[in-house]
Amino acid sequence: SKLAPHSIHVNNLYIYPQTVSLRHAHPNIQVMVELRDNDASPARGGLPIVYAGWDSLSMTSAGRSAVHFKEKRPAFFDEIKIQLPTVLTNKHHLLFTFRNVGLDAQVETLAYAMLPIYNPTSGIIHNESHSIPLFAELVPNYMSQAESRKYLEIGKFMFTFETKLVSSIYSA
Repeated sequence: SKLAPHSIHVNNLYIYPQTVSLRHAHPNIQVMVELRDNDASPARGGLPIVYAGWDSLSMTSAGRSAVHFKEKRPAFFDEIKIQLPTVLTNKHHLLFTFRNVGLDAQVETLAYAMLPIYNPTSGIIHNESHSIPLFAELVPNYMSQAESRKYLEIGKFMFTFETKLVSSIYSA
């Protein structure tokens, strides 16, 4: 069968975690990345649009970095690929969860960070480096409740990462 021209689109966002500063006695740090379409229920997971692996076409709701053992300021070398929805709203955002993964596979959440990816006025997230603060817990409507976020010491505990948009729908 022949493919119709202009009938296939690409709409992927790549996340490249770089560094995070966290204070923990025995840090075995992993970053988990989700794309969410709202923030009403913090317990609800991300959209199942994250590629499960670099060689996989299966999708999952979260991308995970490698675990960095005993590093208080790990440097990440991971690539997380997200297939963006065709239509984005100002509620779509990236949620980063920083976890301590024990040697016994016990997981403890250490911090969160979030970044909106679309604004109707300025458009989609740009191809650039980002440095965002970490906060301690998720509350309902955490995107609009900035005053209720319990930030870890701002300026001291930050997460840096890069984004790259590859899209035939949106331009960065």
